[in-house]
Amino acid sequence: MIVVSDASPINYLIEIGHIDVLPLLFQRIIIPRTVAEELTAERAPQRNKQWLANAGEHFQIVAARHFDPSLDLDPGETEAICLAEELHSDALLIDEVEGRKVATRRGIQVFGTVGVLEFAAYRGHISLDETLEKLSQTRFFLAEKLRSEALERWRTWKVSQ
Repeated sequence: MIVVSDASPINYLIEIGHIDVLPLLFQRIIIPRTVAEELTAERAPQRNKQWLANAGEHFQIVAARHFDPSLDLDPGETEAICLAEELHSDALLIDEVEGRKVATRRGIQVFGTVGVLEFAAYRGHISLDETLEKLSQTRFFLAEKLRSEALERWRTWKVSQ
């Protein structure tokens, strides 16, 4: 599975120490050039800069050939959506609500940070409840409803195994 990622999922996965799940879940993770610039901007956390410098072969920085400013999103989200379309990626990793809506309307499958963590838990790479607790201690807005629904899906799945 090939995915394109916006900055937010990468940032939070780095922050909670679980960026390593991405190559376990996906064959290739494409990072739009604008997103790479956001992750390494002067104000970005040093951990992001260090990670991107040593990201590994599963991660590739690619610039979109077409940039559609009419999407009316921030540059990283816009390039991520345009690149997901250009590359016919299997999914787009994005958290922002408006970006998710635009991508979904354009027929792109989306996963947010919580969805990636659920997928990693299903594959046995993490404990979902512990990881969501870590995520809730960051600046990530984890609505209680989203948290409880994710945990309920995971618990139901575990029981059925």
